[in-house]
Order: sequence, then structure tokens, then C-alpha cells
Amino acid sequence: MQEGGFVVLTYSCDRPQTLERLSSYWWPELRRLEIEVPIIVVGCKLDLRDDSRSSLEQVIAPLMEEFREIETCIECSALKQIQVTEVFNYAQKAVLHPTAPLFNQETPTLKPRYIAALKRIFILCDKDMDCALNDAELNEFQVKCFSAPLQASEIEGVKDVVSEKMPEGVNANGLTLRGFLFLHALFVERGRLETTWTVLRKFGYDDEIMLRKDLIQNPSFKRNPESSVELSEKAIEFLKKMLTTFDEEKDSALRPQEVEELVSTAPSRHDHWNQCSIPPESGQCTPRACRIPPRLVRSEGRAANNRGRLQIENDRCCQTKTSVRGPANIRHCLASLRCCVK
Repeated sequence: MQEGGFVVLTYSCDRPQTLERLSSYWWPELRRLEIEVPIIVVGCKLDLRDDSRSSLEQVIAPLMEEFREIETCIECSALKQIQVTEVFNYAQKAVLHPTAPLFNQETPTLKPRYIAALKRIFILCDKDMDCALNDAELNEFQVKCFSAPLQASEIEGVKDVVSEKMPEGVNANGLTLRGFLFLHALFVERGRLETTWTVLRKFGYDDEIMLRKDLIQNPSFKRNPESSVELSEKAIEFLKKMLTTFDEEKDSALRPQEVEELVSTAPSRHDHWNQCSIPPESGQCTPRACRIPPRLVRSEGRAANNRGRLQIENDRCCQTKTSVRGPANIRHCLASLRCCVK
């Protein structure tokens, strides 16, 4: 059971005691075994259910409230061929678009790794770095993830949904990070998991919400031991542009926070800046001593100035700034989202 892709728990629609046994026996057993795969509850023999009894929603709601691990509940009849195909469709969706990596059912909150992925996506999409997604950026995100642009009315509809429940989720510039996170939380809550997983996979994340290895492997090249390596002019211009963009104070030096913001979208970050054993005041803080990545520092440059900021001589300066942004699929979700925030 622990190696399966999902678990289907069944009960008989004409025998209420079988549903009670799910609570009394099967759920404690699954928790004891630490089963973490998607779980679907299926009511069988739908053709024999007494219509005078409570509806599926009334019967299942208490169970789903108590056991938040449940992905889906559905009733079917093998004899009458009612919703049998749907059972397998829901099982397939539970495997392809699972809730567990995204949402902590006990808290209930979005999981930290999912939040970190959404923040990274938001930063990458906020091209003008104003901490909000404007209409053009939201459209670009939509096309990248779903191959279809949004109409102006749809964009306004998204903003209305967010601002109604979270006013700080929208500002004069567009959808803020908090609004972006809130929107995705609504997608999860309303069962629009396909939307969220499409976004994650378009930006290179796997089922564990980790960037795929093929996207982050460092290229290797051969060189003679006597040879040196230099950046191309194109690479230098790119780095200079990035550094200039992130230098808030325009003083050709980076504060630690600016450095952190500069590498905020990197697949993995290491605190190189705090590993230096030489005081910056000594004036002997070199790239080698600080273990600062060589791609940021010229070989003859000094890695820090007297204020402890990252700096490179001869116009090779490092610089940074904060930004967070993001988007979402909307066209198929507006109706359900509006219901959710009322």
C-alpha cells in the first residue's frame, strides 16, 4: 500500500455502517502506516441507495472535515455503469495533480516549498521589478503557462476576486505577491490543482516541487591546466546590467540584503557572504578568501569595500534589489473563486 500511487477506500451506499468503519478502522490504520499518497473515498452500489437518505455532501462533509487527507469523494454503480469512469479519472488526477506537496491539511496552509516556488515564479515574471504583476506581465505569464492570453475583463475579474478578500493583494501597479499567493491558495481550496501544477511544471518543477536536475546542472568544459578562463563580452554586459539593476543606492556596492535579492531566484543559494574569516576593515578580503563565486568577481578586483559590501573594481560592480511577482490561470476559475471569497 505504501508503494501505490493512490488509495481508494470504498463503502456501500445502502449500508451506512460501512461508511462508519472508514472512520473507526481504515483512517487510523492508514495514519499508523504513514500513508502519504492521495486518498479517494468511493461509495459503491449507488443504484441501491435510498433516495430519502442524506445527500452525498451531507454524508461526506463531516468525514472530509475530520480527515483532510481525502482528495475526492464520489459515488458510483458498477451494475448500472454510473460514474465508474469518473472514479478512475479522479484517481488519475489525484496522482498527476496531488494536494499533499502543496497544502498542509492540518494547519491548513500552503507548504513552505510551494510558497518558495511561487515566490520565485513571481520574481521571474515581474519584469519591471515593481513588486507587482501588471496586465502585460500577467498576460505573458498566462501565455507561457496556458498558451492563451487574457481579455482585459478577465484580468479585472481576477483583481476583483483578490481585492475583495485581500485588499493588499492588489495595488496601483497590479497583482502583488500576497495576492498571487492568495490566488493560488484559492485554486487549491477549490480543487483547481491542475492549474497550479501546470504553472509549476512550466517553470521546471517536478512532483516534489524541486527544480528538475536537467535545468540546473552546470555545464562542463575542458581546458588545459595552464589556461585561464575569461567571461565573454556578452556575459560581462549581462552581469553589469544585472548589477546595475539591483543596486538600489547606485553606489556601486551591494549590501548583504541586495546580494540576497540578487540570487533570490537561484535554484540553490549558499551563504558565501558570511563565510569570510578576514575582517572587511583589513582591506585583505579577496574573492578567494571570501569564497565568493568567481562569476561575480574579476580576478584583480576586491570583493568587499570598507562597509562590508560586495564591490568590484574597474566598473565591474555587483548590485541588487527586491522584487516579487507572479500570475495565474483565470478563465476557467473565476466563477468558483468568486464563490470561495463570498
